[in-house]
Amino acid sequence: MNTNVKFIKDTVPNNEMPELYAECDVYAQPSIVEPYGIAVLEAMACGKPVVGTIVGGIRDTVMSGVSGFLVPPADPEQIAACLLKLCRDPELRKDMSQAAKQRATQFFDIRYIASKYLTEIKSLERDNI
Repeated sequence: MNTNVKFIKDTVPNNEMPELYAECDVYAQPSIVEPYGIAVLEAMACGKPVVGTIVGGIRDTVMSGVSGFLVPPADPEQIAACLLKLCRDPELRKDMSQAAKQRATQFFDIRYIASKYLTEIKSLERDNI
């Protein structure tokens, strides 16, 4: 395992993101405010456990202790502790990686989301007739 941390300062084109996710062992998103957190889902879909904060959509995406860890925003000590835990425990990282990919593909795939929307629309149509 590579023990280096890489901070990305420049914008990365969307088509290059899967390659970037493939290079990492863990994905961290220590947001203070985050409306949805699509990058978290992208990382999970690439099989990366996530260390994120309990804000916005991240709290609904990551299952803390299963597909990654959720910590309070602006708490660098807890973020660091979770990152170290994942880096030092390859088996935990592997289990969370698999759980992250499974969760992303099962509950956030466009086909799944579209079927939920269609079910809701049909329900609304039945109620209005």
